[in-house]
Amino acid sequence: MLPLLNKARWHNERVRVYICPDSMTVIHLTGRWQIKIIEQSRLLTTGQDPVAGLQLLKTWLVERALSLPIEVIVSSHYCRFMVLPWNEQLLDEQVRLNLAQALLSRQYSPEVAADYAFSLDKVHFGQAQLATALAKVWLGSLTTVIAQTACQLISVQPSVAVVWNRFYRALNTEWLVMIEQDRQVSIQQQHGYLQHLEVRPYQTSQALPLQHGLSLFNCQEQAQASEGIPVLQLKSDATLLIDDAEYARYALCGVL
Repeated sequence: MLPLLNKARWHNERVRVYICPDSMTVIHLTGRWQIKIIEQSRLLTTGQDPVAGLQLLKTWLVERALSLPIEVIVSSHYCRFMVLPWNEQLLDEQVRLNLAQALLSRQYSPEVAADYAFSLDKVHFGQAQLATALAKVWLGSLTTVIAQTACQLISVQPSVAVVWNRFYRALNTEWLVMIEQDRQVSIQQQHGYLQHLEVRPYQTSQALPLQHGLSLFNCQEQAQASEGIPVLQLKSDATLLIDDAEYARYALCGVL
């Protein structure tokens, strides 16, 4: 899964941020093989405009006088997803980006699609491809806020991509389901290749309405599958500084 923004491949010391509608989890970490968390904070943004809430991140970075690369993960609330069918005539990246924008225009409207920046998964022969769209206004505001600090924004990725990249090799079920606050993201896969993706509303403790075995990665520990469905619980390997893993799991997934 390609990030929406990528300026560097690896940094030993860095800041990773997970942004969802009501909060931001900010983690200052170091190390490659043995990760050490230097500091971890949760910044509440409930009731604030998504763009205005980014000022809290700026304040956090400036107060600590940090000059580090920043990796940002955004929840599915800020993204739109499209699955592009395989077609050997659509191998050119710009053609595929145009197709993604056309699909978003058909689903919403041309005006809405024009407001989004697109990112594409890698092309695999004979396989469908995931396209992710992120609002240009929000992405531009994030870039501007980071530019007002001594830090450098090096990547912006959807949480769906981070979780998929972390776990897809280990999946032995047809479905990977992410529970992200009030959203359920269901990914159908076959032999490690994405087939279908859908986003639905989610309410705490509701049964997951799937007819096959699934792998579950979630913040809501009480999420249950329908009776009789085998479930593989996927967890981050992180050792947290705080006990409340609900707010840190996505930020750490794929890093530790």
